[in-house]
Formats: sequence, structure tokens, C-alpha cells
Amino acid sequence: MWIASYPKSGNTWCRVFIHNMALVLSGHQADSSKLDEFKELSGWEISLKLFPAKLGKPPNECSAEEIAAVRPSVQRELAKSHPGVAFVKTHNALMQNYGHPTINLSATFGAIYIVRNPLDVCLSLAAQNNTGIDEAIDEMACKGFVHAASPHSAHEVYGSWTQNVFSWTRQSNPAFLIVRYEDMITDPKAVFRRISRHLQINPSEEQLAEAIRRSSFDEMTSKEKDSGQKLIRKAETPFFRVGKMDQWKTELSDVQMNRVIAEHGEQMRRFGYL
Repeated sequence: MWIASYPKSGNTWCRVFIHNMALVLSGHQADSSKLDEFKELSGWEISLKLFPAKLGKPPNECSAEEIAAVRPSVQRELAKSHPGVAFVKTHNALMQNYGHPTINLSATFGAIYIVRNPLDVCLSLAAQNNTGIDEAIDEMACKGFVHAASPHSAHEVYGSWTQNVFSWTRQSNPAFLIVRYEDMITDPKAVFRRISRHLQINPSEEQLAEAIRRSSFDEMTSKEKDSGQKLIRKAETPFFRVGKMDQWKTELSDVQMNRVIAEHGEQMRRFGYL
């Protein structure tokens, strides 16, 4: 089960909710001392040990073509290694990379894809990358954009924001649930109920409310602050930065706003951002 999105669009929030829902349903308490406890339930495809095992060397010592060739078999082995459904994070666009699929649909149970207004995405992306907003807007407009491999992770094919969003949402697929980040903020009960049903679970109203409370932005920022941990160890800023919508209204110039709209207007209209 893919938890998919363009970067900085609510992927981690969704994974935290799924983890907390599992805890609530099983009667367990969350470990407030462990910021990244949720990773125990949902991994990140690019950082799996299966890649170097398949490749015979660290991913950053391989060509992108070599990584692309083994990705489908890595995903197939990942699916087989779990007795039930494996929850896996990805920022990959649903596309071909060197003639190989970034997402092996034959090993896929379904997906939750999260869309966020690119006018806000560029602000969060700039903060995470420690770059200017204009550089983030450039990256989001780059067709076929690839996030490079590292010693511990394979490369990931984001594409542009438009490519990423369109690739996952262009066709109606009952196995793919599409949600908006903004709706997660304004009506979390309705959206997380939809996510729960998509995962074929039916929590009570009390269980749903408790999982949402544990997954709230305030709860996660408090945990990040109190634990002294960071989800991204080398990040200059906290991972959970603002957690709001429409920050662009006060932080983007008219020129920057128009650049984003000119590049991504068609998909923005599809999802009610224009």
C-alpha cells in the first residue's frame, strides 16, 4: 500500500495517522519518547536494504539505470516479505524510468495519494532544502526531476509537481484514494475516516478521534521539540514547520505566485486551488 505524494505534501502526517490508528485499535499507547516510532509500520522504499543487496554495492555507486532496473524486483520482494499489507512511502511519480516502472503495479495493493497546493509546497520545500523560494519553484517545475541516490538510499523520480500529481490521479482507480492536504486540515474527521475505510478498517468515533489527536501537528511538533530528535538529522529547520494552509498569501510575491500558476495551473484547477 503506497503512501504517495510530491515532497512536503502531508505524506508523513498520513503515515503517522496510520501508525496511531494501528496503536489505538490494538489498545497500545504511543511511545512519546520516540519521534520516528511510526516508521516501524511504514518504510520508505528508497532506503530499504533490498537495494544494496540487489545491486551488490551502495546505491550512490550505481548508475541511475542500474537502480531503475532492479526497482521492480525490490518492490516485489518487499511485498512478499510481509505477511499482510506493507505500507510504503514514496515520492516517485507513477512513470517509467529508463524503461522500467517506478511503481511495480503487480506488487501493489493500492495507494493513498496526497495532493497539496503547490503555492504552499514551494515554501515548505525551500525550508527543507535550505534554499530560496525561487530555487524551490524551479525544482517543482523541472520535468523529470530526480532526487539523487545516496550511500543509503536509491534515487527517486519526483518529476515536476504537475507530472507527479497527474501521474497518480489521471485515471480513476478504486484502489487509489486521492486526498487533499487542505481537507486533512479543515475536516480531519471526514478525511481520516475515508483513509481508514480505504484501508478496510472501521474504527469507532472514539478510536478515530484519538488517532487524529495523537497525529495532530501540535502533538508531533511537541514530540520533535521535547525529544530533541529530528526526522531529517541534517536539516537546518524542524521537519514539522508550520502545518497550515494558505501561507503563500503572505509569503509569496506576485511574481512568484504567477510563476507557480503559469507552470501548474491546469492541475491546480483540477483540485480547486484556482
